[in-house]
Amino acid sequence: MNFIKVIIFLVGFLSVFHVNALGIQEKKLFENVKSGILRNVRQALDRGADFNAIDECGWTALHYAAYFGHLNVVIELLDMKCNSRIKTPQGKTAYDLAKEQQHTSIMIELFARSAVDSICPF
Repeated sequence: MNFIKVIIFLVGFLSVFHVNALGIQEKKLFENVKSGILRNVRQALDRGADFNAIDECGWTALHYAAYFGHLNVVIELLDMKCNSRIKTPQGKTAYDLAKEQQHTSIMIELFARSAVDSICPF
């Protein structure tokens, strides 16, 4: 039983470490996604930013793009095959955030891509 508690503790510790260990390119990616400047988003991605990185708030670049309504950035991240199923600590996906903000075009794009992914996973 104690072994299981140790494993659970280590998994939690490592996930917190991963969340707080954003590199320079990931920080630039998050800044540029929030502002919606696609050219700068592409530059950060070209320089190796992890598009599935999770920031200190538990959000990915896709979460921010969906929340702020940057459709072109959402499409770019989805084209890079980012994980649209990652949830925030509050249990919300990018789709949920777009829905809350009434970004219908983003909701449609996320829904369409998730339907295609479930039918054709490559």
